[in-house]
Amino acid sequence: MSDDFELPNGWVVKPLGDAAHLVKDKVDPTTVPEARYIGLEHVESHTMRLLGCGRGSDVKSAKTMFAAGDVLYGKLRPYLNKVARPTFDGISSTDFLVFTESDQLDAGYLAQFLNQLSVANYAHHVSAGVELPRVGWKSLSALPIVFPTSKVEQRAVVAEITRARTHGTSAGNHLRAARRAIERFRQAVLAAACSGRLTTDWRDSRGLGEWEIERADDACSKVQSGSTPKVWHTDDGGIPFLKVYNIVDQKVNFDYRPQFISPELFQTKYRRTEALPGDVLMNIVGPPLGKVAIVTDQYPTWSINQAITLFRPSERVSTDWLYIFLCSGISVAEVMNDTKGTVGQVNISLTQCRSFEIPIPTMHEQLEIARRVDALFTLAQGVASRVNAATRRVDRSSQAVLAKAFRGELVASSESG
Repeated sequence: MSDDFELPNGWVVKPLGDAAHLVKDKVDPTTVPEARYIGLEHVESHTMRLLGCGRGSDVKSAKTMFAAGDVLYGKLRPYLNKVARPTFDGISSTDFLVFTESDQLDAGYLAQFLNQLSVANYAHHVSAGVELPRVGWKSLSALPIVFPTSKVEQRAVVAEITRARTHGTSAGNHLRAARRAIERFRQAVLAAACSGRLTTDWRDSRGLGEWEIERADDACSKVQSGSTPKVWHTDDGGIPFLKVYNIVDQKVNFDYRPQFISPELFQTKYRRTEALPGDVLMNIVGPPLGKVAIVTDQYPTWSINQAITLFRPSERVSTDWLYIFLCSGISVAEVMNDTKGTVGQVNISLTQCRSFEIPIPTMHEQLEIARRVDALFTLAQGVASRVNAATRRVDRSSQAVLAKAFRGELVASSESG
């Protein structure tokens, strides 16, 4: 799990199963309906932060009891690295292993040790299952854990980790705020572009008047949603078939789970679902709504499913202008009160898409708007890249602190010198 190193005086290495104490007490949640309940969804990956909790009345099957200060380790999909140490008594999902303080290990020390990425990688390696990997106690109990025999020293290590992490948390908060600011900047650029404010100087210098506004089905050469055949797809060959999951970061990504329909089926029954390079796609089933992408020339012809509507450019509206307008979310926001869908789902109808009111600048101004938006987005992306690089450095620093701590390099050993 880690490189060999010389242990400080008073430190030992043992299998986790020999040092930790696993809680095995189960409880029927119906007997404790007011007890606080923690599931995997309540724990943030990597940070040991609780995002909330439920109640015993929310669950049915037997759950594991925990006391304040116990350590919860997510054994389902352990690569998610979900570790928590609640400050209250309660019950947890059986997708957690629950540890209480043992005569050898301080619970805080154990929590920090288990929160290492190296432990997550180890647990994932020894887990069973492909779709939903799960690590069992028998496998995890063989994990070597390094610790000072003195609990006083263990707590000193935890204190140093906490101190170091406080700086990392502060930096992380600033970086998250920066990412939010970048996203607000992008939305402000799109709003200015679609209102005409972005090119006021350009338009005034040419003596141009206000923009016209037209319905999408009048401005575009085609507005059409797709359809999904009942028996239709293959993994190779035919007409590429786009689903909402193929729209990633406002671009078409057909490398992920590509599917195709047969040319015969496409030509006979699903020709109306045809999308062409330059068409602009928008998802009409959410959440989330607002996924937009331009169809690429990776294939000459595409097909789309019923959760996507295409907007085809015309002599009046360019691909870039349609993309900018739909990315702004203006039309979606205007019809949100009239959207329909099942519980947890929001749908926009094809009729609503066709009635979107689209402002129509001249084609020359559309080109100028696209140029300015691209320049400003390039600037924002440059800042975002630096923020992402700084985030990676903070994350690496946090894990480096943990690695250093569990080599005994953060605090002086009580038995040294």
